[in-house]
Amino acid sequence: MATDIYQSQIGEPTAWKIDGALINFDDNNADLLATSLSIQYNRGLSTQFPINSNRRIIIATTPQGQATIGSIIGPIGDLKSFLDRYGDVCQVNSNTMTLRPAGINPCKDDPNFQNLKFTLSGCLLAGINVTVNNDNGMGLVTSQLSLSFVGLQIENTN
Repeated sequence: MATDIYQSQIGEPTAWKIDGALINFDDNNADLLATSLSIQYNRGLSTQFPINSNRRIIIATTPQGQATIGSIIGPIGDLKSFLDRYGDVCQVNSNTMTLRPAGINPCKDDPNFQNLKFTLSGCLLAGINVTVNNDNGMGLVTSQLSLSFVGLQIENTN
């Protein structure tokens, strides 16, 4: 085992095959499909240097997340239900979304291998972008939804 320049222990690399991802908006909208998902979860950090000390103080703010979902596809009733629920600020406490990698298989037996599940909580629809294009005489409609969320949990599903 080699030691890197930062003195962290480097082990043998592990490889996995991932075939896709499963997104579940909630139990009632299991028939909806999304073409893409991007998640960003940040918190602000401020470093203060007091004039009467040689220490530094790091202040962390409350985290906030943004998710961008490309083209949600499904039955119109389920899509309307999704927009009504995730667009209603009064339901923000019960709006969750989960993301799980699908079709994951380690390339060799790995006793440390674990599937992960990402759960976004406090989701609220922040914006909708719809684009209509004429591509060689064929109408093409694409959409993108942006959501705000307040919590991100990562857990093992094994």
